[in-house]
Amino acid sequence: VEGTETLLDRIQDANYNKYEKSYENKKTIEFALRKLSKQENYAITQYYIEGSTKKEIAKNLNISATQVARIIKKTLNKMYKIIEKESKGV
Repeated sequence: VEGTETLLDRIQDANYNKYEKSYENKKTIEFALRKLSKQENYAITQYYIEGSTKKEIAKNLNISATQVARIIKKTLNKMYKIIEKESKGV
């Protein structure tokens, strides 16, 4: 089912303590979202938070669903790197 995986599932580090408080997780995700372009932020927010389909997002951005899928994949990797860099204090 499209959209069943959460954003946190995708960006968690393998060493991340899964029992950390959800507030900390939310703040970490919000920090990373602020570092994204408008299009990246929109795609991630709509897909993982609002539950929109890739097809719906594509229609709103006037691009194909395949392009949305690429943006989401690329952006998740970017968010992971942002969070990893921040957690190391670099």
